[in-house]
Amino acid sequence: PRGAVLHCSIARREPGVLEGARTACRRLPAPPHAGRPPNVQASYRRAKQPTRDGKDHIHRMRIAIIGIRGLPPRYGGSETMVEELGSRLAAAGHEVIAYCRYHNAKDSEELHSSYRGIRLIHLPSINTKNLDTITHSFLACWHIGLRNTADVVFVLNPGHAVLLPILKLFGKKFLVQIDGMDWTRKKWNPLVRRMFRWSMNLVNHWSKEVLTDNPTMLDWYRKTYHREIHILPHGANTPEREGTAELAKHGLEPNGYYLFIGRLIPEKGVHYLIDAYCNVDTQKPLVIVGGSEYTTEYVHRLQECGDDRVRFLGYIYGEGSRQLISNCYVYVQPSEVEGTSPVLLTAMGYGKCVVVNGIPENLYTIGDAGLHFDMNSVDDLAEKIQMLDGKPELVASYGERARSRVIEHFNWDRIAEDTLEIFKSL
Repeated sequence: PRGAVLHCSIARREPGVLEGARTACRRLPAPPHAGRPPNVQASYRRAKQPTRDGKDHIHRMRIAIIGIRGLPPRYGGSETMVEELGSRLAAAGHEVIAYCRYHNAKDSEELHSSYRGIRLIHLPSINTKNLDTITHSFLACWHIGLRNTADVVFVLNPGHAVLLPILKLFGKKFLVQIDGMDWTRKKWNPLVRRMFRWSMNLVNHWSKEVLTDNPTMLDWYRKTYHREIHILPHGANTPEREGTAELAKHGLEPNGYYLFIGRLIPEKGVHYLIDAYCNVDTQKPLVIVGGSEYTTEYVHRLQECGDDRVRFLGYIYGEGSRQLISNCYVYVQPSEVEGTSPVLLTAMGYGKCVVVNGIPENLYTIGDAGLHFDMNSVDDLAEKIQMLDGKPELVASYGERARSRVIEHFNWDRIAEDTLEIFKSL
């Protein structure tokens, strides 16, 4: 096809896991908070006990979070999750500390600041693909122990499991979140993949509580370790449409373009999207937002697609990113490896029609509120885009269903309450 891009094979998974995950997704289990009434004021009643003088007494917790690059969010979904959860817990009276990396800060002012009530502590790291995260978290664990900055540590990414004995040494309580099978991801070399797989054994051994954001990992963990873990998905807000200043910068019109936002790495499946789009008869451009520090050859291949309708805008964060999402015609998520995608949920929260690769994690996220194409199928994705291109009423209908699903199942306020309860149970 015109603009063909090198295809990458689907990440290998362990035998039997995929079928079990498909079964779990067909049931579409709701998160544990589903069905509870919305709580838009985030009162966290269970964290407060009335005193005799009528004032609220808050059992204040000190919570540290390690495993992100930093705040404000500039890199991925974990940062967004920390922003949304941490700000709510801080607003409820708890002390929340996010450990950030020096190289993520834009200026000296950001190095000594707080963000939405979250205290930021910046530490150095060896800024390479394989060592950046683990060296920063190593220093963070010692900082938590020696400075006694927290009672509970929320550890993002099972690759940090080798550091858990440090927290144990200082008597800190901790829990680990796992969001996907990192040992199957092509971006890592074989040694790092083996380390990730071994780390799962350490997580099971050391961590009293384990969280995941999707039923695929829940099913895998049950089968592998014969143990129950918590499923707490990422959430999303449901704001109204944002402004259009960012669109004007790039010559875009509201509801006049298809959109993808994310890292440009093979497992995100952007090559499937571009190949499919190049076979669609449409005047709406395809807008690709994002980049990659470590896969420049792959990015160059994407950019050589030969179709002028494909627009690469680079990294755009914050208000600009939200404007692009809220004004797109359809949001496409072609990932072949994914957890519960925060950017996908954001698009759904804005009431946008979404089309996703048919992997179990994506199917769980959209339920019946979006469209999916056959796993990694360029032809089926092209058919889905072509079908939606001339049907704005259908696109609007799917958008309304997507927004309703976020309100019912992926509300940040309720997710924050449930997370706090797990912290208190440690």
